[in-house]
Amino acid sequence: MEVILRNRPMLGGLECYICNETEAGRLLEREIPTREPEAVLALLRGYVDADGLKSMVITMGEQGSVYYDAVSAESGFCPSIPTKVTDSSGAGDAFFSGTVEALIRGFPLGQAVGYGTRLASWTIEVAEPTRTPLPGNLF
Repeated sequence: MEVILRNRPMLGGLECYICNETEAGRLLEREIPTREPEAVLALLRGYVDADGLKSMVITMGEQGSVYYDAVSAESGFCPSIPTKVTDSSGAGDAFFSGTVEALIRGFPLGQAVGYGTRLASWTIEVAEPTRTPLPGNLF
């Protein structure tokens, strides 16, 4: 996070910046109202447009995530999937991995965030930060 804060212009070179609500709060220099997804989405759109980013996702734990793609103008809220949480370790990494893999496969941002959400929900159902085998097909 410190690298990003010291080098904000590099964000414009990324295809998609994914962060959690704490990191987003530091980047936007304000508290993120995670219980108000529409308010977070408005903040996200304003920040992405003002700073010239291509797209950005803010994860908010059990509150879900919001996303905005300035190139396609796609934006939205993706709720978390109700899951029996055993261990939340690795949830953020799983979300990131699922989202990025879907983007690489050519899925639009909203659908990619859905895949990341699904992978994160599978990860937190087990006591380890990895889940093998997966309980279903991700794509």
